[in-house]
Amino acid sequence: MEAYSLDLRSRIVQACDENLETRQEIADRFGVCTAFIRRLLQRRRECHSIAAKPHRGGFASKTQRGSAGTGRIAGAGATGRDVGGVVRSSGSAGRGSDQHFDDVPGA
Repeated sequence: MEAYSLDLRSRIVQACDENLETRQEIADRFGVCTAFIRRLLQRRRECHSIAAKPHRGGFASKTQRGSAGTGRIAGAGATGRDVGGVVRSSGSAGRGSDQHFDDVPGA
């Protein structure tokens, strides 16, 4: 999931500061949940910033991963063993060419 843009965050904060609508109405208008608004205002109060936090730990985001995150095990060799326990053959564009490790002799 991508972080909300700084522009959207600033429009939400501005709407909250005007006190013309409830948080639920603001959430509905901008397509976010009320918990996000609560956390956004809390972050502004505590950190004096509404910018998104940097990505920390877990899986790399798809935009940062690029071609490096192919899901292949390092050193899998010519068999092309996939992380999910599937062996991918190089033929037929992936249709019916997947086998589980249990089906492969010597695996």
